[in-house]
Amino acid sequence: MTLLKPTLLVTRLVIKRSQHVVFDEKFHAGVNIIRGENGSGKTTIVESIIFALGGDIKKKKDEFGLCDFVYAELQINGENYTFKRPIEEGYPALDIFEGTYDEAKNSPDLWTRYGHRRTNNQKSYSEVIFSLLGLP
Repeated sequence: MTLLKPTLLVTRLVIKRSQHVVFDEKFHAGVNIIRGENGSGKTTIVESIIFALGGDIKKKKDEFGLCDFVYAELQINGENYTFKRPIEEGYPALDIFEGTYDEAKNSPDLWTRYGHRRTNNQKSYSEVIFSLLGLP
């Protein structure tokens, strides 16, 4: 039996509207506490992370829908990746960049786009994420 110990750490979350950054927060390894008054955006932050990792949010907050893109900077098994996903209805594609968010901002042509379904020519983004994690 093989014991797998994949790691996935969210190190930064960026949300944009047009070219303006509306949220930019760095996270650290361990427990990160998101606190604030009712209605201050805590749920939107958590849903943004889920969405950036390929999840589907059925009832998005109105404020979330006002934005255009969510970026998640990650460390997957010790390697840096940045995921970018447009905030739109349905199952939008996920763009993956091998490197940090700051590196990704200056390299628009080095992203790879993956759909939510596998095609004859390309894996789905969930298959790519599992592969990056080293999971069969």
